[in-house]
Amino acid sequence: MRLLLNAAIAAALIFAGAAPSSAAPLFRVPSLLQIEGARPLATRKQAGMPKGYFELCRKGHSVCKSVSSRKLPTRNGAVVLTEALAKQLVRTNSDVNRGMRAVADGGDRWTVGGQAGDCEDFALTKKMRLMRAGWPTSALLMATAFTQSGEPHAVLVVRTDQGDVVLDNLTDRIRGWNQSGLRFRTVQSPGSVWVWHSI
Repeated sequence: MRLLLNAAIAAALIFAGAAPSSAAPLFRVPSLLQIEGARPLATRKQAGMPKGYFELCRKGHSVCKSVSSRKLPTRNGAVVLTEALAKQLVRTNSDVNRGMRAVADGGDRWTVGGQAGDCEDFALTKKMRLMRAGWPTSALLMATAFTQSGEPHAVLVVRTDQGDVVLDNLTDRIRGWNQSGLRFRTVQSPGSVWVWHSI
């Protein structure tokens, strides 16, 4: 009787999504997506918006518009990550990294798409692709940072229920922001594409 009872309890836990700790995870995140130990990106006071981003949005580019998603599950604005969505992040990052040629534009000029661009152009192009795939802008945040060598840099931070990850044109590996090796400066607010915060 006790064996039957234990089996029934275990089955109920698995059905409810609360499988015993020894059970396998619900899905395996692709090896390129490393989010173990990733945390939500904590922000501080409001900061100035990058000039190039402001000029792009002032012209009304669609990448600057706030959009929600009816297709993807979210939790407090972050996307609930599934195996399919994790693979989509990996594919988007690598496709844009390989499809665009890295060039310096000689100024603070932010553009979307095209065959070439600098770091913010790569990040904006990834954001646009994910928006078109149904990702909400509350989970797609442009961010500025410094590389390990001290160079100014821009990346796309993607908010997930398993931590905030970075899509970077310097690598096809997607890691938690706190595992990226970058020193972050500012990031967009999840609630408004026009508001930026220091980190």
